[in-house]
Amino acid sequence: MTIGKAYLKGVLLPAGILPMIVFLYSVTDNFINGSKGAFLNDSLFWLFMIIPFVFSLTFSILGLSMFINLFKPIRSNKVLHFLSWFLLPVAYMLYSIYYLVIQNHISFELNDMSLSIIYLPFIVGLVYTYRKYKVS
Repeated sequence: MTIGKAYLKGVLLPAGILPMIVFLYSVTDNFINGSKGAFLNDSLFWLFMIIPFVFSLTFSILGLSMFINLFKPIRSNKVLHFLSWFLLPVAYMLYSIYYLVIQNHISFELNDMSLSIIYLPFIVGLVYTYRKYKVS
């Protein structure tokens, strides 16, 4: 697997899928709670839909750090290879969890799916492409 394909599959594909996942989650959650589509006219809903786009854009920029593996010294060192792939994206995830949960005093429960829905496609994509790129 080339580094360009790894970036495409590990970062850009989840960035494109994330807004659709958040939209489907919002629609089903609002229909289950009895809103029956009125939320689509609500400006707060559309503001909520901007968040996945901003997160995807930020994550796509931070995911560019995997291109550092094009340099032989980075690619040959296992620690630097791992850090170049995961350090910036994971640091951004941890910072956003810190900001949302600790700074804003939002209660975080394990059944709260909002953070999991946002992070899961990127985590799966990065781990999958890291393993595939490491093997090749």
